[in-house]
Amino acid sequence: MKAFKGVAASLMASALFATTAQALDGVYNTGRSDETGDSSTLDVKFHPCADNAERFCGTIVAVHNPADGPGGDVLPDGSPVVGFAMIKDLENKGEGEYRSGEINAIDESLEKGKMVWYGVKIDDPADGTIEVRGCLAFICPRTMIWTRVDEN
Repeated sequence: MKAFKGVAASLMASALFATTAQALDGVYNTGRSDETGDSSTLDVKFHPCADNAERFCGTIVAVHNPADGPGGDVLPDGSPVVGFAMIKDLENKGEGEYRSGEINAIDESLEKGKMVWYGVKIDDPADGTIEVRGCLAFICPRTMIWTRVDEN
C-alpha cells in the first residue's frame, strides 16, 4: 500500500508539473492591429485570473506609439488602457490550447464608445509567439500572431 501511495503522489506531482510547464505566461506584443501599420501596439502580460486561478487573463502593461493609438485614453467603462485586463477567463485545454475566454477589442471599444467583447482562442506553438483568434460564436475569421517580449 505504501508503494502505491508513493506512485500516486509521484504521478500527481508529474501532472502538476506538466500543467504548470504549459501555463500561458509572460508578456506578448500584439503587433499592429491594422493593415496600414499606423496603430499602436500593446504589451499584454498573461497570468492566472484574480477571481479564478485555474483560468488565465491578459492585462495590458504597456502601449507603444501612444500618439497614434489608445495609450492615454480611458476606456468607455472608465478603465485606463494600461492595467486593463483585455483577455479574461481562458481555460487551459492542454497541449498549448487555451479556450472559452473573452477578449476586448480596444480600438473598437474606443470607436463605438462601449465595451466590445469577443470570444477568444489562443494557441501556443512554443516558438516565442502565440496565435490569438477573436471569435463570434464558432467563427474565428482572423488570426493574430503576438510575439513574446522581455518583461523588463
